[in-house]
Amino acid sequence: MQAILFYFFRLEAFTGYWIIVTFFYLLISAFFIYFRLARTNDKAKSNIRLLLYSLLTSFILVELILRLWGGMYTPIEKLAYFDGKYHSMFTAPKSWLNLYEPNSTHRFASPNEFEYYFKSNSDGLAEKNDFKEKAEREYRIVGIGDSYTEGIGTDQDSTWLKLVERNIRLLTGNVNVFTINGGIAGSDPFYEYIIFDKLLLKHKPSLLLCAINISDLGDVAFRGGFERFQNDGTVKFTDGPQWEWLYGYCHIIRLFVHKVLNYNLQFLSPSQQKDKEIKAIQDIKNVILKYQKLALLNNFQMVVILHPWKHEVETGKSFFIEEISGFCENNNIQYLDLLHYYKSVEKIRASNSNDYFWTVDDHNKPKGYQAFARGVIQKLNEMGIIDSLKK
Repeated sequence: MQAILFYFFRLEAFTGYWIIVTFFYLLISAFFIYFRLARTNDKAKSNIRLLLYSLLTSFILVELILRLWGGMYTPIEKLAYFDGKYHSMFTAPKSWLNLYEPNSTHRFASPNEFEYYFKSNSDGLAEKNDFKEKAEREYRIVGIGDSYTEGIGTDQDSTWLKLVERNIRLLTGNVNVFTINGGIAGSDPFYEYIIFDKLLLKHKPSLLLCAINISDLGDVAFRGGFERFQNDGTVKFTDGPQWEWLYGYCHIIRLFVHKVLNYNLQFLSPSQQKDKEIKAIQDIKNVILKYQKLALLNNFQMVVILHPWKHEVETGKSFFIEEISGFCENNNIQYLDLLHYYKSVEKIRASNSNDYFWTVDDHNKPKGYQAFARGVIQKLNEMGIIDSLKK
């Protein structure tokens, strides 16, 4: 049994198996000691022994079935470009600047979907080049966001931001338009604010494109806002439950946590999740105002891009996009509702969503990033930016 589990389910399953075996061994040993001291008759001993071994066998079989089914793996464990191990969401990066190792190579892949490599630049961004002093007539666009802005699911030259750059050049004949991709997988508006303020603002952007999606709501709900950034330069999230280590090893525990207790991936009950999300939405609104203040102080324009996940495209609605777009409208902040654009212009819906999003990975396909870029171009055209850049 040990060899089978080790072969099929990686070291974590093997470790989890030994935790289970050790627990039942101690339980059985305790009963045997009790039987000896209490002088229990042989028939009772045999029945109890059979019950305990049956429980142990059932426990192992259920664990085996759950792992074969795969329904209790976390989203991170399912991603082919991670190591397949359980990673606590409550483990924070060491630095305020949540970036890649400078000048390092990274592989992203999803089985039967995509595979590509990219090298980060000297700042740790998903960019090929470093950036020189801004030229006098250069129009420089900085894009910030999470993995959708970094461009997981496509090559480094085919992210929505680089497509926007090429499209503007084609539409205007202006070759002095350049983009800087500040998107980082797993980021959120608060990490992005620090990256922008401390690293990208010095590049003197003409336009900031700030991409936000519903995953940011969950990220901010358990990471917190600016309070996560400690005075000593480290980052601290809220603490996870003390039993999380057991959750990481045992899928039966995961089944109980999610299906019986009804906790989400951040170990919050529905009522706790609702309270956290209400605060997170307000935190996101507040950080958008801070971006707006930076834009006014440093004389650049800003657009908040609200882009949907695949499931929101398929249902045709997003309470998160509605909430943030209404906030931007009321505060005279330029925004792009990409869900509305996808429905009304691109005609993307449940019937054809697989043409634009990867089925397993859920990130955009190249065709999806192309539609994303067209939506941004339409918004910039409405703002008069495209005409102002024409030669």
